[in-house]
Amino acid sequence: MTKSKIIFDKNYETSSEYYSFLKSNNLDDIFIFGDYLIKIDKSGIMKWRTKINPSTSGLRDICPSNDGGCLVCYTNRNYNLNTDTAFISKYNSLGDLEWKKTIGNKAFQNIIQNSNGEYAGTMDFKNYYGGKPAFVKFNSNGELICRKMLVDSINKIDYRAFSLKQLKNKDYIVVGWSSNAYSDSDGRQNCLVIEFNENGDIIYNKLFGGYYDDYFVDVVETSNNGLFCIGMSDSKDGDIKSYREGLVNHNGWLVKLDNNREIKFEKVIGGNRGVQLLKAFEIDNNLFVGFETSSTDMDFKGKEVAKSGYLCLSNDGEIISTNYIGDFGVYCTMSQDKEYIMLMNQTDSYYKKTTPRIVKIK
Repeated sequence: MTKSKIIFDKNYETSSEYYSFLKSNNLDDIFIFGDYLIKIDKSGIMKWRTKINPSTSGLRDICPSNDGGCLVCYTNRNYNLNTDTAFISKYNSLGDLEWKKTIGNKAFQNIIQNSNGEYAGTMDFKNYYGGKPAFVKFNSNGELICRKMLVDSINKIDYRAFSLKQLKNKDYIVVGWSSNAYSDSDGRQNCLVIEFNENGDIIYNKLFGGYYDDYFVDVVETSNNGLFCIGMSDSKDGDIKSYREGLVNHNGWLVKLDNNREIKFEKVIGGNRGVQLLKAFEIDNNLFVGFETSSTDMDFKGKEVAKSGYLCLSNDGEIISTNYIGDFGVYCTMSQDKEYIMLMNQTDSYYKKTTPRIVKIK
């Protein structure tokens, strides 16, 4: 494997306290947002930043667009009325607001631009029993052209859709969790995988996991049309067969599904503290996983208390290398040139200030 090379490592001075998302588009521009939306070029130079209205806690996702701009989706919560109002805002390549749309009592989860240039996403429709994900599509002007529930809207199960991807055959895949907290059973979470076509018709729907809480946070389609899912597991049974003694709770869980959506391999990773897996990628038949952990033994040996970086795995799940970048990683992405980009929130305890730090690695 070729040794990694740092392309840039920069901190960005802003007045925002926390940055939670980072995405790269086909032009290799990088977008991050907290209280500000920031556009950075491929060499790490800030091109512009613009203030956005919602609080950081309401921001849900960012979608780079083919025209060099981006779409931001966020949700405002009215705690007095117990309602959510979803918004989508389109910014052009210069950071100017082009349009903004308001959508009623719903919450955004994620959004992407599909192969047709439309915007596709998942939204959370709430009822007494929790969230119910729906597939939505918007045209380039933000007009709704499709909405379809992905689950039974009246069942007693709470769902979350954490990651949405479009597959090579133009179908979609969403992963997250399903919890029966409002039913008569024990209320545990399981990993959720739903595959559906461009009209929102379900092709495949399955749960994975064990007795305790498990969930998926991201998915990527592999070169052989399989799926590589990553998430968290507290279980030691069921589909989790690779648990080892010495691991604590909140372990990372890696699952490779074949093109029939059956488990090809699964791997629990962790140590003496919890592991948060961030994003999954495939490059040249190797699998890459961004992570953040405070563990200091087993799969994450080292003296550092808090560290983040990425794992490289073979196509059959063996760890090839563990690569540390810094501390407190919150998001990562991959550029079109197969460069790994990680966002970290750098904290200065003396000045009590947090600034975004981005590292780009070839």
